[in-house]
Amino acid sequence: MSDPIVYVPADAVAAVRVFLAERVPVKYANVRVAANLSSKWTPASPPELVVFDDSGPMNWPVETRPQIRCTVWGNGHDIVHAIAGYALGLLLCHRVPGIAKILPGTSLLEARDEHNGGLMTSFTVNTRTRTVPAT
Repeated sequence: MSDPIVYVPADAVAAVRVFLAERVPVKYANVRVAANLSSKWTPASPPELVVFDDSGPMNWPVETRPQIRCTVWGNGHDIVHAIAGYALGLLLCHRVPGIAKILPGTSLLEARDEHNGGLMTSFTVNTRTRTVPAT
């Protein structure tokens, strides 16, 4: 007897991370795009753009709608604002493979990271991803 097909949420973070990793460092050299901030990152390090999944509603078993948050860590307003703004523009102006739709979420929000002293600029986008068969 074979098991029935099981559908699971697609990984929107991976799709966004790969998309941005192929494009952001072309415009802003040395920017690391990842799913986590480097453990030894300091404001003296090159900027990093980290992609997070803040969850969201579902239309199961058809789609999930995760809110994706992108945060750029750096040492000054101009650079983190420019990188985050460019990443936001890329996501809203181009199709991201593996994601059915990307819609606006929040605009740029700046804060200071109390753990490492870095300046952060974040934004969110709302995504729609089709569920996929489990492997």
